Amino acid sequence: MRSGHEEAPVEFDGNAWVAVLTPEGVELENQFTDTLPGAAPLDRTLSMLRSYWDALGEQALDAGRKYFVRCEGRDPVLPW
Repeated sequence: MRSGHEEAPVEFDGNAWVAVLTPEGVELENQFTDTLPGAAPLDRTLSMLRSYWDALGEQALDAGRKYFVRCEGRDPVLPW
């Protein structure tokens, strides 16, 4: 998902959470309660994700990429 590009929303879920990514940002929803929705613009979301991966280090980022390729059969599109 890259800012400024027309793309269909992408949805991820796990445990109790659903995340929907669009060119405008990300929306989070807890499936068990209506009191915990959240949203953030795409640029802030990408900045937070980059900070997360920076904190883990290059070795973790490389392992994450390899895992994605193994599961999805393609390289991830990372905006950095």
